[in-house]
Amino acid sequence: MSGDETVLVVEQDLVSTNADDLKEKLQSTVADNPSLLVLDLSKVEYVDSIGIGIIIATFNTLKKQNGALKLINLNSNLLDLFKTMRLDKHMEIEGAA
Repeated sequence: MSGDETVLVVEQDLVSTNADDLKEKLQSTVADNPSLLVLDLSKVEYVDSIGIGIIIATFNTLKKQNGALKLINLNSNLLDLFKTMRLDKHMEIEGAA
């Protein structure tokens, strides 16, 4: 499946209580070596430091594999958070329409 774009809809908030489930899904998806992994965050309202760490770790793994990470459909609060952290300088980030 190398070279493909993969879209993963995150079904719950990216917080420590959900971290293990999300890590497993992301590790499985990244193992397929997509050229672009798109995380749809339309159902996510909150991200804590653990969630941010998971996103950054996923970005770093994909980068080592010459892949990319894109975040889409972020609510305005999450979009502001990720821009404040300057993550938009490293990965493509789009707010909700």
